[in-house]
Amino acid sequence: MKKEEITRLRKKGYSFGEISKKLNISRGYGRRIGKNTKFSNKGEERYHKKVKGIIKKIKIQKIELTPVKTRIIGHILFDG
Repeated sequence: MKKEEITRLRKKGYSFGEISKKLNISRGYGRRIGKNTKFSNKGEERYHKKVKGIIKKIKIQKIELTPVKTRIIGHILFDG
C-alpha cells in the first residue's frame, strides 16, 4: 500500500522529503521506491514551482560564442 502511495505522490510532483513526512516513512525508503517514477505534466510543474522555486525555465540562447566574444568576456572577468 505504501509503495503505491509513494509512486502516486511522486507522480504528482512531491519531493522525497514531503513524501516521507506525509507517509511517516524514512526519506531513503521513499527515494528507493520512487526514484524511477516519472512526473506527470502537472507534477513536473508543481515540483519546479513549489519544491525547487523555479518560476520558468531558462530559454536556450541561439547566439554562438565566437572566439572574439570569448576573449572579451575573459578580459572583463579576469582583468577587471
